[in-house]
Amino acid sequence: MANPTSSLQDKVILVTGAAKRIGRGMALRLAREGARVAITYRSNKGAAEETVTHIDGAGGHGFAVPMDLTEPSGIDNAVAQIVKHWGHIDVLIGNDPAHQHENVIHLVLFE
Repeated sequence: MANPTSSLQDKVILVTGAAKRIGRGMALRLAREGARVAITYRSNKGAAEETVTHIDGAGGHGFAVPMDLTEPSGIDNAVAQIVKHWGHIDVLIGNDPAHQHENVIHLVLFE
């Protein structure tokens, strides 16, 4: 159940790599605080959709978009989809342990 007095109430938070494991846990915690949580996934759409179902069930609002951090256009497209859906992004949480040792494009999104 969402916390109506939370400072995260209705904030739009993007959590990268949140379809499973630690990212999913963070997304669910944010949802319980009333956030609108956008999650990204690289290839496991089913896990991402399951996470969105859990986010919605925890009192938040979830939205999943594919994003490949190794492709600049993938990052741009994901951000554009989230902004189209919710109008803006308030917070970015970069969580992508699968790419921790690869040459990944760093996200610089917001002013």
